[in-house]
Amino acid sequence: MDATFPRVALVEAFLADSYVRSGWIAWTILFVLCGASWVVRSGFNDVAVHPTTVNPAVTGNTESIHNYADTEMSQHEKSPIIALDSTVYARIERAYRLASEMLTLLGSSLILNTFARGSTRAVMILSWVFTVIALVYYVLEVSFTHCYIRLGFTSILFAIAMAIIGLAYQQGFGP
Repeated sequence: MDATFPRVALVEAFLADSYVRSGWIAWTILFVLCGASWVVRSGFNDVAVHPTTVNPAVTGNTESIHNYADTEMSQHEKSPIIALDSTVYARIERAYRLASEMLTLLGSSLILNTFARGSTRAVMILSWVFTVIALVYYVLEVSFTHCYIRLGFTSILFAIAMAIIGLAYQQGFGP
């Protein structure tokens, strides 16, 4: 029993470190961004494009025009707060997906580092660099779409997450 108490004290000391706490604050900022994106995405919907609804006037089927009008009315009755065109909705959807992926990537890295009782100050610095780059990437992704911007930012963010994991394996998992 006495051999486990020093390990508990080490874990408590690691978790009480201000650098560890600051790294998790960086994750919390991404959590808030992801939650806000989720709320915004839930309030908007792409009602301009309905691939499953076919206008019978286009197909020449006059018997189902009344049913089509009822279908359209029921879709608009269930419509979200604000209807957007497909490009704006696609940007909102991409922003939410991006925030969710960044949250998962940094969160996984920090969890592994915490379980490993790895580096503290270096991980805190990398967490804040990750968060700042992620926020810039988020704004750029919402503003416009470009494949090279995506490739560059995702490569940088993945490299930072791998550096955090590398520090966890280098300095952690010891007795």
